[in-house]
Amino acid sequence: VKRVLGLQGGYNSLNELILSQIKQDEWDYASPTFYYGLDHGNTGNPVLNASSTALDVLQNSQNAFLDFAPAIHQDYRNTHLFGKPVINYEGGQHFTDFTQPPYLQAMYDAQVLPQMYDLYNLVLDSIHLWGSKMAMAFTLSGAKESIYGSWGHLEDIDQDVTTQPAPKYQALLDKMAHTPNPIISGDLTFGSNLNSSHFQVANPIGVNFTYQWTANNGIVIGNSAADNCEVTWIFPNNVTDTIGTITLTVLDANGCSAITSINIPINRALGMENTLLENFEIFPNPSKDYFSIVQKSLNSLDEKAYLYNTMGQLLKTIALNGESTNVKVNDLSSGVYLLRIGESSKRIVVR
Repeated sequence: VKRVLGLQGGYNSLNELILSQIKQDEWDYASPTFYYGLDHGNTGNPVLNASSTALDVLQNSQNAFLDFAPAIHQDYRNTHLFGKPVINYEGGQHFTDFTQPPYLQAMYDAQVLPQMYDLYNLVLDSIHLWGSKMAMAFTLSGAKESIYGSWGHLEDIDQDVTTQPAPKYQALLDKMAHTPNPIISGDLTFGSNLNSSHFQVANPIGVNFTYQWTANNGIVIGNSAADNCEVTWIFPNNVTDTIGTITLTVLDANGCSAITSINIPINRALGMENTLLENFEIFPNPSKDYFSIVQKSLNSLDEKAYLYNTMGQLLKTIALNGESTNVKVNDLSSGVYLLRIGESSKRIVVR
């Protein structure tokens, strides 16, 4: 049996008073609510009126949550100061202010829009990142057309979600594993063979999760389990424009995962590959037994070259000692590899 201390999420002064006055050996968890609603006043963004749509309602709710989120987050920090974990016994959308505004129908319609799923993900991801160990919504089922309370995640306990959308319910199911969807930032608009692309985790997820980066039409250089990665793009023969994909998978301790993939247009600048390695000649390519790296200028600052496979695994570290260096490849399977010298790279074909 665990003893749970209820808090009204975001009301910091009241919650701080409760936390400071109750004996610490009389409770095990704090449970701030995670309701989110609407800004019904003139400060709403957008301001809601009779012509507002369901999407306007969801946008208003998202902005209202983001404005109030720092106060909610402070409750989690305060709880952790007492060395106690957080769970959430109740929460979810709470759009009504117990009146019947002229945009009430838009509030009803918003309940089943696909974007409601995204809004739930935003809220649930946020509280999980702040340290929530378990999040439970308030009402499982109930009609949405009421001016009272938090409307149900299902409209009926026997609702068939395969024919009648239930985005709030689905979001709760998908987030039971507490694995937030990762957000990728970095070079997302364009890539080429002239420069590597760099990506980062925009929402660091915490020590209990691990990352895995992969790339289609690209090679992840270095540690693919870090919170950032570098990708060198590769191209099929005779292809100049294609799509590369960067994928970030987040795994929790139980093996549950969340995945984000982003497609990126990539362009191969023909005739430029050799200029990237203007201090070197690399031949033969394709090769069977070995290829040679010839330094045109012995003043080059690059003392090592690196050979990777298409999974981004480092296969060979090559010391560039002197004018010419031979690299054995007869121990490699036929295929495409990546030779990297400094910040430049070249595709190597082994037959």
